[in-house]
Amino acid sequence: MALVKKKIDFSFPKCKNFCMEEDRLLTKKEVLEYLRVSRATLDRSLMKEIPYIKLGKRVLFRKSDIDAYLEKKTVNK
Repeated sequence: MALVKKKIDFSFPKCKNFCMEEDRLLTKKEVLEYLRVSRATLDRSLMKEIPYIKLGKRVLFRKSDIDAYLEKKTVNK
């Protein structure tokens, strides 16, 4: 009996816009690209204002928290 080998693709599609569901957790790098700010700005200023999750050495942000921060900072004239 011959063994049948199937190649199963377990890769996830790469999203250019981070697959931006509301509850998605973003890495620092994704937040930098989403907000278009430098790492220094994120570390010095934004991490004081945007809630984040710390898992060991990893720092993650909820997209909904970032969007709420942006809404709070929006100026309507």
